[in-house]
Amino acid sequence: MAFRYLKVASGYFRQGEILDNIIIPEPVAISPDDDNLVSLSINHHRRMVLLSPECDMKSHHDGGSSPPVPNLKTMNHIVLFDLFEEGEIRNKELNSGIWSRVKDNSHFRYYHLPKATLHAQDDMPDYYIDFKRPFGIGIDFMSTLVSGQIVKRVGLIPYPLLMDLLHRYHSYIGKVWLHDKYMESP
Repeated sequence: MAFRYLKVASGYFRQGEILDNIIIPEPVAISPDDDNLVSLSINHHRRMVLLSPECDMKSHHDGGSSPPVPNLKTMNHIVLFDLFEEGEIRNKELNSGIWSRVKDNSHFRYYHLPKATLHAQDDMPDYYIDFKRPFGIGIDFMSTLVSGQIVKRVGLIPYPLLMDLLHRYHSYIGKVWLHDKYMESP
């Protein structure tokens, strides 16, 4: 094993924390013919990693800024990414050349978390993150799901690997696309 996931302490959510089992209803369409009836889609996120800034989550948990401001919410939503096993993410678009770059952690859009030990007894498989597929959930709603034991706090990605993951994530979301018209010579 290359690394071991760390145990999660109770308290505020941590950057790089791995969570299990979130089911989120999301609105799909509103039907004006049926008194604005909303259609919902149910999305089950089996295992995910939290990448929101830890300082913001701690500040929210502690009740706001310093000095405290009444009714201040420092963070409304947290950013999560599904953790996919190979069979869940590999598809026709990921031909063998692209897939080898994904597995080697050299493709800009994907991140590969290698197989690891969890709490010295359970093995976690290789996981893959697709930076094009983030989702958000209200931090207070997530706290309710965790305290109600609906969502399980599984572990933490160790610091050196987490720093690499965050660097790659921020490089991906900060990429600049230059439209073809800007690339033409004057």
